[in-house]
This record gives sequence, C-alpha cells and structure tokens, in this order.
Amino acid sequence: MASIEGDTGERPQSRDVVLRRGTAASALMRRAARLARDESLPVSSLPAILRPRGTIASGGGWMSVFVRVSFLLVFLVPAVLSVVYFGLVAAGQYATEVRFAVRSGERSSLEQMASLGSVASLAQLSQAQDTMVVTNFVKSRTLVEAIDRELNLRQMFSRDGVDFLSAFDAGAPIEELVRYWRRHVKIGMESGSGLVTVTVHAFTPEDALAIAQAITRHSEEMVNAMSSRASGDLLTDTEAELARAETRLKETRGKLQALRNVEGTLDPSASAEGLNEVLTVLRSERAQAESQLRSMSAGLAASAPQLRPVRARIEALDAQIAQITAEMAGSEGADDLSAALTRFDALELDNQVAERRYAAAVAALESARLSADRRRVYINTFVEASLPQEATAPPRFWYGLAGIVAPFLAWAALTGLVAFARNRFV
Repeated sequence: MASIEGDTGERPQSRDVVLRRGTAASALMRRAARLARDESLPVSSLPAILRPRGTIASGGGWMSVFVRVSFLLVFLVPAVLSVVYFGLVAAGQYATEVRFAVRSGERSSLEQMASLGSVASLAQLSQAQDTMVVTNFVKSRTLVEAIDRELNLRQMFSRDGVDFLSAFDAGAPIEELVRYWRRHVKIGMESGSGLVTVTVHAFTPEDALAIAQAITRHSEEMVNAMSSRASGDLLTDTEAELARAETRLKETRGKLQALRNVEGTLDPSASAEGLNEVLTVLRSERAQAESQLRSMSAGLAASAPQLRPVRARIEALDAQIAQITAEMAGSEGADDLSAALTRFDALELDNQVAERRYAAAVAALESARLSADRRRVYINTFVEASLPQEATAPPRFWYGLAGIVAPFLAWAALTGLVAFARNRFV
C-alpha cells in the first residue's frame, strides 16, 4: 500500500512540472513569433537560445544594421572625402575675363534712313549672326588646336602640383582637350546689346592671361579674314566685270578706227552733210544758169556765140552734180557713202553701248569698295584681360558644404525609402 500511495503522489507532481514547462515553452514560442512579425523590436529581447548568430548583442534588427552601414557608406565617407578634397587637395584656379563687342563699319545715309523702319531688323540680324560666329569660334576645335600649337595647352592644364581630378591627361586625344577647354573657358553673350564675355580659368595667373590674350587675338584674325574674304569676293566680281567692259570698249574702238582708215574719213555723217551742202549749192547755181540761159535765148538764135559759155557752165554744173550724186549713192556693185554710213552707225552704236557699260562698271567698282569698307566687321574690345591676383575657383566652402548636404540628403532618402518598403510590403 505504501508503494502504491507513493506512486500516486509523485504522478500529480510530475504532471504539474510537465504542464508548467509546456506552458513556458508555448509562451516562448508565442514571443518568438511576435518578434519575428515585428522586427523593429531589439534582438536582445529574444532569449539567448533563440538569438540568431552574428547579431550585435546591444544592437537592433537588420534595419538598425542597415541604417548604420548606409550612414557610414552613403553619408560619412563621401562627406569626409569631399571636405578633404576641396579643403586640402583641389588645386586653385585663377580666372580672368575679356569683354568685347562685334561691330561693323559705318552705314550709308540710305541704310541709316532704312534703319528707321522695319529694315533695321536686317542689320540687327546680321550683327547677331556675326556675334554668334565669334562665340562658336571660341568654342571650336580650330581655335583649341591653334592655341595648343602656340602655348602648349596640354602642358598648361597638366602642370606639376595640380591634383589628379583637375589635371588634364597630356596624352589624351584632341577631342578630350576640346571638352576640357569648354569646361575652363566660359563664354556668355547679352542678347540685347550683343556684348560677349569670355572667362578663362587656369592653374597659374600667367596661363590664364596668356590664354585670354590668345583668344582675343585669334578671334580678331578670324573676323578680319572673314571680312576680307567677303569684301574680296565682291571686289573681285566687280573688277572682273570692269575688265570685260574695258575689253569690249577697246574692241569696238578698234573696229571703228579700222573702218575710218578704210573709208578715209573720220566722220561719215559730217562728210555726207558736207556733200549735201555742196550739192545744194551746185543745184542752186545750175538753176540760176538755166534761168540765165532762158532769158538770153529769148532775143538770140540758138547757135549764138553768147549762149555757149552759159551752156558750158550748165554742163559743168551737171557733171559736178552727177559726180557728187554718184559718190553719195554709188554705182551698182560699188560701196556708196550710205553703206559706209550704215556701218559707221552700227559701230558707233556698239561703241556707245561699250562706253556706257564701262562707265557703269567703274561706278559699280567704286560702290563695291565703299560697301566693303562699310561691311567690314571688327572686334571692339572694351575690357582687356588682366593678370589675376588670387585663385577664385573652385569655391571651396560652397563645394565642401554641398559635399556634406548632398550625401546626407541621399542617405536620408534611401533610409526613408527602405523603411517605407519594409512597412508596406513585409
């Protein structure tokens, strides 16, 4: 009986122990499940047996680890590097600027009168086009190659002491040099006045001044060449036209002189007028002699000796009149004065046309010269480049501040985005 009673006394006690252990295990599992659903709770709240290996004993969940790691990589490291680079490493750059305007020659009074109306926009458009040509030339590869041959830009932009991020690779192709040039040479243009400002950045004051002066000089040479080419084309065309007109005039004058030599007269029209006058006088004299003959024949016989001189004079006048008439009209198959006069008139007309064409060509050449002077484009520099005294770029404080603010904003945005995605989808 004693043994039976002892067994029945131990069983309720063992059942209570098992029940308590089961209840504790169930509570532990429910807590672990709750922690699994809510990862914002610290891992340290888990029992040691359920803590995952590799977790930080004093830290939180994976979100806490992500925040710390991202803060280090996204914000702290870039900020420190930015401050160190712009504060201690970045090479100073010296800046100088030159200002000029692209202008053309004086306009004529007619163009000035036209400028009062809508035609003024044409002159403004031409000036704007000339300014755009200059600004594009400053950024062009042609200018970069010319100044590189003159000043050795590759050496200027890769001097000793220039940090590796700012320096230019001297062995890079010309396309890279042009892109580097456009980052260090800034050009601006005022739309209203057409004033152009060129700002040059270099690593020494002497380099900045030399580059700015070279830009001004080469721009002036380009503008002068452009003006000379335009005016030269205009003058070449007008001079060629004048040469053709002069040649034509010489040909017509030569033909006219040759005809005068052949015909033996300088002016056939004057010769014809003279013959007509002589013929008129002879006919008048013959009419007088004929009248005298009739009056004398009234009282004399037809064979009277007194009538012989009158008749002889009439015959002489008839012979002269016939000779002059034949000379003017010409016989069949022979050249007459009228034909010569026709040839002279044709050549004289050609000569007059050639003279007028030559006079017009001379006037056109003079006008072209005046127009070329008025259309000449030049650069009017009103602010010369000067030697800079101190480095003005890069702006270390502002760039350093930007190197702090930008990574911080990026880190904050990334952290917020990850937190939103965890709360929304997990």
